[in-house]
Amino acid sequence: MIVEDSRSIRMLLTQTLEADNHLVISFSTGKEAVEYLKENEVDFILMDVELPGIDGFETTRQIRANENGNWHPIVYLSGRTEETLIKKGIDAGGDAYLTKPIQFIELKAKIKGLERIAEMRREILRANETLSAVLSTSTEGIYMLDSNGTILSLNQSACKIFGFDENEAIGKNASIMSGDTQKYAKPGSVKQHLTQVIQKQLGVLREVEFRRKSGERFTGEISINFVPDNSGGVYIGIFRDITKRKAYEQELEQSRIALQAVNETLTALSYQDGLTGIYNRRHFDESLVKEHKLASREQTEISIILCDIDHFKGFNDTYGHQEGDNCLQKVAKALNNSIKRPTDLVARYGGEEFVFVLPKTGAENAVIIAEKIRAAVLSLEIPNRASQTNQYVTLSLGVATIRPDHGSKPDKLLQLADKALYAAKGAGRNNVQ
Repeated sequence: MIVEDSRSIRMLLTQTLEADNHLVISFSTGKEAVEYLKENEVDFILMDVELPGIDGFETTRQIRANENGNWHPIVYLSGRTEETLIKKGIDAGGDAYLTKPIQFIELKAKIKGLERIAEMRREILRANETLSAVLSTSTEGIYMLDSNGTILSLNQSACKIFGFDENEAIGKNASIMSGDTQKYAKPGSVKQHLTQVIQKQLGVLREVEFRRKSGERFTGEISINFVPDNSGGVYIGIFRDITKRKAYEQELEQSRIALQAVNETLTALSYQDGLTGIYNRRHFDESLVKEHKLASREQTEISIILCDIDHFKGFNDTYGHQEGDNCLQKVAKALNNSIKRPTDLVARYGGEEFVFVLPKTGAENAVIIAEKIRAAVLSLEIPNRASQTNQYVTLSLGVATIRPDHGSKPDKLLQLADKALYAAKGAGRNNVQ
């Protein structure tokens, strides 16, 4: 489903998705989408944020409120990239956020990822439904023992579970039903167990190992109660064979682990740039705030490097947007390979801009790192006929370093880096300032 008020964008998205064999339905308002989903199902929703009437976030909230156990992956589309807006969208129930103009490689990658997650979730729900069916149709067996552990009676369900005819079991010792043959091998051992153990656990539901007539062992869930009488009392055991349930519990645990992996994947997707695979602006913003607070508390230096691919617009105009995307991916890989410490971070800042966060790094070392980054990109030797600086793709880099105090804010560091980047461009590009 596409929810987008721009007719041209709706048509472009529809053509792109139908080319990949998706069946597409589209609406121009959130109200239409909410009404449609009350009676119909879809696999995936692309949601414009700025809609007439109720906006994309409110539309998402209403969809989530009406899902009744179903789940639709929802990806926002917006030309705005403010961190607060992205957070608002995720809090409303969205699963991912793409910026306009839409990069279709990134969109398709996001769709494939969320489709896999949706299918995994459907498998988990099917497993849960199967487990519920097994539990709802389970039958309970009932047997009665005297105080010596002799079987007095079994109901039909108990006979079916154990594989005994009633006459085969009555008068026999209860040890014929136990999976622990060694424990009850000695005469009087069942009576001893009843008086010393079971009397202290009356009415307690617990799991035990049983044994069928065939010798097969199985897990049962049992509660035993005691009814006193003149002959010493009767023990009544109410039990069920939970072999299938235990198997499904194991499957359910595996499904829980899979769901946890799905949630971790969703979190990772929300912090990953869809085109380049490195961290996105949202993760950078959160990391900068965290590292800035840590540097302020520990009174250590923190540096950032803001870099921009030189003459990238001309590159796109000359070679086309597909080659532009390939260039961004190659540059991003080179930048990511330049990270040497686990605390350092590189992210796509927007368009052809990238940014590094370098905790506990002074200005001198930050400049050295920036020079290595510049050289690494130049060594890729990506031709750029549109460049007035070099025959290959180059970077301009701005470095900023501060030792933050309790009153400073991360924005100050960004402003200093942006100013340094501007100076690098003014100095002829392909340099570090």
